[in-house]
Amino acid sequence: MNQLLHQLEFEQILASYRPSEETLQAARDLRIIMLVGVSSSGRNTVIRELIGRGGYHEFVTDTTRQPRTNDGVSETQGKEYYFRSEEDFLARLKEGKYLEAAIIHDQQVSGTSIEELLASHQQQSIAIGDFENKGARSLLELGINAQAYFLIPPSFDVWMQRLTSRGILDQEEIRRRLISAEKQLQEALEEPRFTIIVNDQLEATVDRLDQMIKGETSPPDDRTQTYDSAWRLLNDLKQHISS
Repeated sequence: MNQLLHQLEFEQILASYRPSEETLQAARDLRIIMLVGVSSSGRNTVIRELIGRGGYHEFVTDTTRQPRTNDGVSETQGKEYYFRSEEDFLARLKEGKYLEAAIIHDQQVSGTSIEELLASHQQQSIAIGDFENKGARSLLELGINAQAYFLIPPSFDVWMQRLTSRGILDQEEIRRRLISAEKQLQEALEEPRFTIIVNDQLEATVDRLDQMIKGETSPPDDRTQTYDSAWRLLNDLKQHISS
């Protein structure tokens, strides 16, 4: 399990963090798509599918955690993440080089560096990445061209299947993620700038998102059904945690 050795210092910096003016100026010419959601909502899969269609560039975030091995394949520097020491990350925060950064699951710090976003701009592609709630809200509040889509699974049962099927996470880690997910869902339902998307059938989800991002269609005016699905998921999650 990852452990933050400098958690208090990170908390103090992040409590009032703001990017440098140089970083903000560089970000104003960018377009950023943020996929937000609970653990195992399918964000990374959807991002890969969108990139495969062309016109998108996945930017790689920085993290303080150690590389993992997923399905027998080790994560590599610059592909899944840029793995940085806590000291290096703290120094870059103090210089204002991140557009946003957040403590994740009380175990690690992750953040979006301006260098990675500029790489998308140079390729004339739409920058797309995986975000936590707080990081997404931070970018939305900067007044730059950013949009946030919050993915949820279609039901609690399907969600649990996705969360446990790969057998990577132990029960303690699953419970930790579910506790975090309760807060994430509640925040998403209270955040009007998040467009909630039910990730049921992958191809249909990717089609819908691609069309919305590229302006070929707009989010539905009546979001009652989508929000009802999110409320049901939240209520089922609360019952599971309390049982």
